[in-house]
Amino acid sequence: MTHIFGKKLKELRKAKGLTQQELVDTVNSKYGTAINRTTISKWENGTQEAGMSFVLIFADFFGVSLDYINGDEKKKHPRFCRGKNTGSYRNV
Repeated sequence: MTHIFGKKLKELRKAKGLTQQELVDTVNSKYGTAINRTTISKWENGTQEAGMSFVLIFADFFGVSLDYINGDEKKKHPRFCRGKNTGSYRNV
């Protein structure tokens, strides 16, 4: 999963026209995380695996499904939504 997620992360980031640092700044601000550029680089290069909570955050940020961000090209649109008050995810 590491390499596939990293490739998708890089693809989605570039499609939005973001540098790794811009992605870090935006995601940290929106989700209250503490990701750094080095971590993004390691994920994109497949040298470090992202935890599921981060995979969920990036799927939500880019508006894609977990299947898609993990390599399934046929399932791009999300089938979950983030609870407005709880910050948790649920199937729809």
